[in-house]
Amino acid sequence: MAVEGLFPGEGQRGAVGDYNNLKYPKLGDMLDYILKQQPALLEATEMREAKLLFPSKTYVAMIKLLLKCFEADAEQYRTVERILEYWPSVENMCLLLEHAMAYEGSVELHSNASKALITIGTFVFDLCYLDL
Repeated sequence: MAVEGLFPGEGQRGAVGDYNNLKYPKLGDMLDYILKQQPALLEATEMREAKLLFPSKTYVAMIKLLLKCFEADAEQYRTVERILEYWPSVENMCLLLEHAMAYEGSVELHSNASKALITIGTFVFDLCYLDL
């Protein structure tokens, strides 16, 4: 499902420029769906002791899709007042990324999870810095 969101099928493809106009689902909605499938993602565990709850490739696809959803949503929440309604989704995404950093994860998975954490951190830093 996540891969289909990243790479639309033949019937959904238009011109090359149409990829810029793709509408991604809300980050909160996607995370709710994932967390219903695997509620253990919300359990805090130490990274190196954790077992992956999905195969590495599944995590990679989820992270790529969630990052696209996050980036699409982020502009709407550029004020301190609005970030409060978005924050639970950001926290849940960080918990998912923490699980993705488990010792048994692939290099590709760790790379994508790290990139996502940096993207989220940059967004939060920018938001705090701009409001000072």
